[in-house]
Amino acid sequence: MIGIVCALAILLDDADAALEKFKGDVKGKDAAVRAAALGELAKTQSPKVASKINTFLLGDTTEVRVAAAGALALQTEDLKHV
Repeated sequence: MIGIVCALAILLDDADAALEKFKGDVKGKDAAVRAAALGELAKTQSPKVASKINTFLLGDTTEVRVAAAGALALQTEDLKHV
C-alpha cells in the first residue's frame, strides 16, 4: 500500500514539473515552438496534463490545435479524463 502511495506521489510530482516546464516553453509567439511544447508535455501521463492540453484545442493556430489533438491522443493512462 505504501508503495502505491509513493508511486502516485512521484507521478504527481512529474506532472507538476512537466506543467511548470511547459508554462515557460509555451509563452513564445512561434506556433511551431508551442506545438513542440505540447508534444513534450504529452510524454507525461496525467489527468492534469490532459486537462492542460485540452485548453489548446480551441483558440490558437491550426498547427497548435493539431498538435494539441495529437498530444491528447497520447494520454492513454487515464482514459476517463481524455
